[in-house]
Parts: sequence; C-alpha cells; structure tokens
Amino acid sequence: MERANSLDFYNLALWRRVCFNASVMSLDSEVKPYDVKLDTAALKWAQVGPLFAQYSIPLAGAIDGIWTDCYRRASSESAEFSQFRLDPERRTVSFSCRADDGPAKIQSTIKRLELLVTFVNQRARCALPASRTATN
Repeated sequence: MERANSLDFYNLALWRRVCFNASVMSLDSEVKPYDVKLDTAALKWAQVGPLFAQYSIPLAGAIDGIWTDCYRRASSESAEFSQFRLDPERRTVSFSCRADDGPAKIQSTIKRLELLVTFVNQRARCALPASRTATN
C-alpha cells in the first residue's frame, strides 16, 4: 500500500511538471481558464449511521465537461484520491470519515482534496484545445 501511495504522488508530480511547462508557454498574461477552489467556509457535515460522518464542500470556479472528465480520471487513477466523490450538478465534492475522527484527520483529508483540485485544474488546462489557451 505504501508503494502505491508513493506512485500516486509520483504521477501527480509528473503531471504537474508537464502541465506547468505547457502553462508557462501558453498562459503568459491571460486569465487561467481553470481556477476551481474549495469553499471550505461552506463545509457541511452529516452523521451517517453510528460510525461514519459525511462531509460536503462546495466548489467555486468554472466547472465544465473537460474539468469534470479530468477530475473523474484523476480520482479513479489514484487510491489516494478515490474517496472523494464529485457531484457536478451541485458543484460539490463529498467524502466520508469515521465519526470519531478528530479535527486533525478531517483537516488532513481536506488538504488532500485541495491537492486533488489543484491537480485537476492543471490537468484540465493541459486538455484545453490550443485555440482556447492562446492569447489574443
């Protein structure tokens, strides 16, 4: 399991380098087309039975088919990110934890989700057709 997690983060680092290099070449002074962020101030919590709690965090920013597809691929390719479920219609991401998980565990999970959203933003930028990323 430890090796799988290190490979997930290696893949993330590789994609970040590829996308960063593409972004530097094509996004000099333009507005970034994908800048989705978590609205952690609007975090919602619900008890799900005696052992589990479900958390839901709204997303802020432009979400389209490209972003959604990149999210689904990223979360399915990584065991580290597979616990996060996207609801594109409600523009939320949810995850479950044990009801007795403390604030540090929840905060750690939210940080991992932030990493996933950042990764998906970069991957979606790379997936854009050249005509949408070129500056005028």
